[in-house]
Amino acid sequence: MKPLLGRPGGRYFYQAVVWAEENQIANGYPDGTFQPNQNITREQMVTMLFRYVQSQDGDNGLRDDLAAFEDRDKVSNFAKAPMEWAVANQVVNGMTATTLAPEGQATRPRRRRFCTGPLQTCEFLKWQKQKL
Repeated sequence: MKPLLGRPGGRYFYQAVVWAEENQIANGYPDGTFQPNQNITREQMVTMLFRYVQSQDGDNGLRDDLAAFEDRDKVSNFAKAPMEWAVANQVVNGMTATTLAPEGQATRPRRRRFCTGPLQTCEFLKWQKQKL
């Protein structure tokens, strides 16, 4: 496992980070570390969710080409397919009608809205409920 930058293994999030890496949900930062206290971006948040969905065989194949968003070229390569999936499945919307803000911070209130708002009605969860 990659080191947790400045954090001992006994921290409350340690097992979650180990699980996320073992299941290829999170890969850490380019310097080889995980930084669980670091803020994450919208595209990072969506990427982790997308990888989880894929790990559960829940990818329905829907994609949006992001053409409606002027800043679509700012989506990092690692996040292109996850963002296309998230928009197509209404997991995320643009920050405005024409901006996606992929590099914008996924602040705590945004993460909460993400988990209690669009995520609750997205196509993946509808599919997951039918599967049960």
